[in-house]
Amino acid sequence: MRVSVTLEGLDKALTREFERVSKVQADAIKGGADGLKNELREMTRGPLGPKVAFAWQSEFYPEDKTGFVYTKTPKIIDSNMRGGTITAVGGGRYMAIPSDNVPRFGRYGRKMTPEEVERKYNQDLILHPGKTRKTILAFIELKSGRRRAATSFRGASQKTRRGGRSAERILMFTFTKSVRGRKVIDPDAAFRRWSDRTQRTLEQELA
Repeated sequence: MRVSVTLEGLDKALTREFERVSKVQADAIKGGADGLKNELREMTRGPLGPKVAFAWQSEFYPEDKTGFVYTKTPKIIDSNMRGGTITAVGGGRYMAIPSDNVPRFGRYGRKMTPEEVERKYNQDLILHPGKTRKTILAFIELKSGRRRAATSFRGASQKTRRGGRSAERILMFTFTKSVRGRKVIDPDAAFRRWSDRTQRTLEQELA
């Protein structure tokens, strides 16, 4: 004797449950990737500026249910994730560390190089020894008067300098052979937090 049992609607129920689990996974992973991206942007904005902060991006791939968070400025992020000493390449060479007075290209653009500063103010940098033997300070001579934003300073003319009229020396760069870096941001901690948070969300939703 052959006995068969049919459970009506089982296939439909299993399909619905599979779809529910799949949606829960997708929502949790996409939400985790977006949340991580937003936290990294907020973490980066203060020390590195909004342009680098908004370089953080997130992608979600529904076929694989995979979230991917990355930055369009990996070298900047990497250099600010690590401490250690950065040394100039080549014997006898110096790195130029810009001061707050160095103009930028646009509001959030990069700061000018020493050569670009010299061209902007039409004069050579004035060099003086720093407090230590390993540093050299570089100044630009500007017309004296009420101090304004660096980008609005006007270079002192040759006539002004020759005539002995008052001018102000503004620090532009510190030249050094090495600089001690510090860890400015910690993306790894954010990755760990959002990995744990996404896992907890999945467990709660699927319970």
